[in-house]
Amino acid sequence: MASPYRPAEEMLRGTSPMGMSRTSAPPGPNMYDGSPTSLVGVNHQDVNNNRLQMQNEFQNRNEGGVQQAQSSAIQGVRKEQLVQDNADFKSSQLLESSKALMLEAMGNERTPGLRAMGEMNDVESAAHRKNVAVMVAQSRGINPDLVA
Repeated sequence: MASPYRPAEEMLRGTSPMGMSRTSAPPGPNMYDGSPTSLVGVNHQDVNNNRLQMQNEFQNRNEGGVQQAQSSAIQGVRKEQLVQDNADFKSSQLLESSKALMLEAMGNERTPGLRAMGEMNDVESAAHRKNVAVMVAQSRGINPDLVA
């Protein structure tokens, strides 16, 4: 039996990578398609309605879940970041309180500067370190902007 497909249809599908072509229509005349939507003498409204309903259900199931999964992932990342931030804050707070306790236990009147440093929060401590670095740079004749 001779092939029902025109030579151009066979060559086009044979030369394209992975058998893909620029159309989604099957090759050959509609009567070889086998689909009820291609037959002229058949009422194909029910077939089209079922196809569109299945397509709609598939899109609703897949696309609706994507947005929910994305928002759940974002909320999960934010929650983990908050837990990490809380743990960092508690460890910093514990370190500062233990430093203050050690300085208080030393009870030496010659260490008021150390006691003041122990009572500083993170922002004050960073500013203090920067001020010390600027003073050291100035005393050595270096531009303090280079230190920052």
